[in-house]
Amino acid sequence: MVRSNRVSPFNMGHIASLVMICLIISMFMTPRINGQGVTYHVDSSASGNSGLSWGDAFGDLQQALLVALPGDEIFVAGGLYAADQGGGQVSGNTTSQFVIPGGVSILGGFAGSSYPVPGIRDLALYDSILDGRVQAIYVSSTEGVDAPFCGLSTELPCATIQEGIERAIETGLEIIRVQSGNYSGTVILRDGLIIQGGYDSNWEWAESGTPGHETIFLGGIDEFGQAVTVSAQGLSLGTEIADVEIQGIHATGSVNGVARSSYALHVQDSNLKLHRVSIFCGDGAPGSSGIAGTDLSSNPAASGQGGGNSDSYFAFCDATAVGAGGLAGGGGPTGGGNGGAGGTMDFNCCSTIPNPFCDNYDATSGNSGSDGAGASGWGLGGSGGGTCSAGGDGAPGSEGSPGAGGSGGLSGGMVETNYWSVESGNPGSSGTPGGGGGGGGGSGGCDDGTDSYGAGGGGGGSGGIPSPNPGEGGGGGGSSFGLFILGSSDVQLFGGTIILGTGGNGGTGGSPGRGQTGGLGGSGGNGSSGSPGGGQGGDGGNGGDSGGGGGGGGGDSFAAWTDGVAVTGFNTLVTSGSGGSGGAGGSLPGLPAGLSGIGGESGLVFNGLTEITTDEIPARPLDRSARLLQFTGDNIFLEGLKVVGSSSAGLENPVQFPGTGHLIRNCHFENLISQATGTVSVSGFVTFEGCRFQNCQANESAAVTLLENGICRLENCVLTGNQSLIGASTVGGLDQGLLIIVNSTIFGNQNLISGDVIQASGTSQIFLQNNVIYGNSTSSTVLAIPPTSVALRNIIQGGFAGDNFDVDPQFSDSVLGDFTPTAGSPCVDMAISASSTTQVDFAGLPREVCNGVDIGALERQSCGDGANVDFLRGDVNADGDRNLADAVSLLEFLFLSGALPCVAATDVNDDGDINVADPSQLLSFLFTGASAPPEPTLVCGQDPDGSITACEDYSNCP
Repeated sequence: MVRSNRVSPFNMGHIASLVMICLIISMFMTPRINGQGVTYHVDSSASGNSGLSWGDAFGDLQQALLVALPGDEIFVAGGLYAADQGGGQVSGNTTSQFVIPGGVSILGGFAGSSYPVPGIRDLALYDSILDGRVQAIYVSSTEGVDAPFCGLSTELPCATIQEGIERAIETGLEIIRVQSGNYSGTVILRDGLIIQGGYDSNWEWAESGTPGHETIFLGGIDEFGQAVTVSAQGLSLGTEIADVEIQGIHATGSVNGVARSSYALHVQDSNLKLHRVSIFCGDGAPGSSGIAGTDLSSNPAASGQGGGNSDSYFAFCDATAVGAGGLAGGGGPTGGGNGGAGGTMDFNCCSTIPNPFCDNYDATSGNSGSDGAGASGWGLGGSGGGTCSAGGDGAPGSEGSPGAGGSGGLSGGMVETNYWSVESGNPGSSGTPGGGGGGGGGSGGCDDGTDSYGAGGGGGGSGGIPSPNPGEGGGGGGSSFGLFILGSSDVQLFGGTIILGTGGNGGTGGSPGRGQTGGLGGSGGNGSSGSPGGGQGGDGGNGGDSGGGGGGGGGDSFAAWTDGVAVTGFNTLVTSGSGGSGGAGGSLPGLPAGLSGIGGESGLVFNGLTEITTDEIPARPLDRSARLLQFTGDNIFLEGLKVVGSSSAGLENPVQFPGTGHLIRNCHFENLISQATGTVSVSGFVTFEGCRFQNCQANESAAVTLLENGICRLENCVLTGNQSLIGASTVGGLDQGLLIIVNSTIFGNQNLISGDVIQASGTSQIFLQNNVIYGNSTSSTVLAIPPTSVALRNIIQGGFAGDNFDVDPQFSDSVLGDFTPTAGSPCVDMAISASSTTQVDFAGLPREVCNGVDIGALERQSCGDGANVDFLRGDVNADGDRNLADAVSLLEFLFLSGALPCVAATDVNDDGDINVADPSQLLSFLFTGASAPPEPTLVCGQDPDGSITACEDYSNCP
């Protein structure tokens, strides 16, 4: 569909006001191109001294800016130019910027000294780029080599981050650029550095998590044997890390008997900032099992010896014989008692003459056995037997008391030599010895005609000793730390994620130990005729069992642990995590429950961050000039430059244009990032012609910010792919500003949270003519502008009051950034031509090609569809016939915004314009017999004089 370049009566007042304002601006405020002075030459591949020719060109732009005066020109060859290079700048300094003095002209796009004709100029072929990236050390895990002089270029990067850090210290550079890849080993940070990840294989940056840009620190074992990925010690100036993934090690084993914890970052007395860092916490190592208690059950205590046997005699005067008592089993504190000796037989021999038949009997009783030994629970000795009577048995010793199971380890832990230790389980306690058995009593002697001496009692068995070593406690499990922070430290996180790990399980306590079995009591001596046997010795008591060890405590899971300082996380997500299970207490089947160790406590999960939620801010790399371009003075002219890659925080804008009379033509402002308001700031008067603002990001006003009392004109400009969090996604204006946007295309911009495409305060003056404002993503309105604003002949998605359209602009390929109108686009020939002040469009091609100027930044360079479609003149509605309906369609098109399928058929009088004369001639031909319209009239064909080439769509020709 194509619309005419017409003016309806209702908008004539607006147009008159607009034309008057444009004339005033053109007369008094139009920027001028500076007069000819000295011309300096700049070529990044040169190393000249004077800059007065391509053969002696300066190697960097800063040298030329040092010597340029008002009226001078600077010709810049294609190449990259960083603000920290040359002209007394400090290499690697992010505060470096290009400061353009008033009255100076800078023209880019020259071939330069590397070409046979260095003065050839082609903006599309020779990109003159003002690059925000400052000098840095480069690191690549796949392409790098750790060698002397590595890291100073992308052609010879270092291979490891640690080598990159050391090279940064050697060279005095503060920035380390790290390519995507995996980097093993503990990274030991140094003070005052910036480690910037997120670079792909082509050294193009994107924020953390973008596919192909993943920079991953894998960690290792540090010099103290601990599992550490990043170590920050004594960083007083402060170090920053951005757009990397830090993975804690899944720890195993122990250090000095303590299970390893996993430390993604180990920080002590340091200032550290983390930007969009994803921390994947590793798991703590499991605690070791406790040593089992000593088992003595298979080696019993000493048994008592047997008592001596009794015997009988028919003899004279043999009273001295007795049965010996048995010796005790063992001695010492738990020994058994000795057995008692047997009694004597008759020793009276009737004076001096032996007389076996004396009736004077004096046989004696047996001796009592000795008591067993022991602090308590010893066995009493058996009583001696009377004459001709058996000895009593000794009593057994008591069992030793058992020990108790140890308590389990608690959750939590403590710092030992700057690392973490989780509490182990406690050992069990030991039992007491068993009591010794009492000795058996000896039997009594006997004199009943056949003399007998008594048998000895058996010795008591020794009491068993207790298990000397109880079960040891199980070791505590290692903990999992995202951040482990000691001392006077200040750690801040901006964005990013902490995925918590799992604490190690506590070790199982050692099993209980069994006490020694008590010794058996010795048997009493055998009796004989007339004298019974001696008493049995008592058995020794069993030694007490020792307790099992308690289970070790489970390791904890921390996002951040500190010994007192606060850790602030801005918009930082903490997720997952679990504590380790407590270890089981040591136990043995068949033993009482009280001997089993108690299980350890399970570990806990802790956040540890002071979390603050703020409005989102654009992700920005830290390795760029904060402000790349700054004007000082008036009447500066820039043409053919690309300003890319600046990144600012705080209140700085990457590009700032104060002063008046500036003309910026055919320049690109791309990939500028600002956490302030706007990326390109205008506080004076600036005209942008044929400029592109693309992929810029800001908190507000992603592309251009018009400050108070500023004046800005954009003509033939393209604004695409820009993003703001809040506020305008493209252009925003403050009080008393004047914003004029003419023949520009504003497409594919986005508000991430809230805001509009164009936004201005109530006291600003806004004029929009001939623009396409379409395909933008906004949570609010497309235009948030004062009611006094003038908007004429724009295509505005969602519509806008007045002479504006809400239709698809039908671009050639908006996905690839080609915003040229296609055949049949409503942009073609529809603009108010008087509003255009340039002879060329955004691409440098003619601005007016067919019947008028197209809406938008690019002009379609052929009329019709360029395919030589045949048509029949006067068949306005393309139905294959000419009648009253065609005249009605033409009148609707002229006055009611009707649609036209074929422009060529509409130019009835073939005068190269479409106006009221065309329906007049058609009606005269149809109803008054006037002459037929010019060819093609009778049969389909082409326009003979080519005033309008073919048409967009005509399907009724044979």
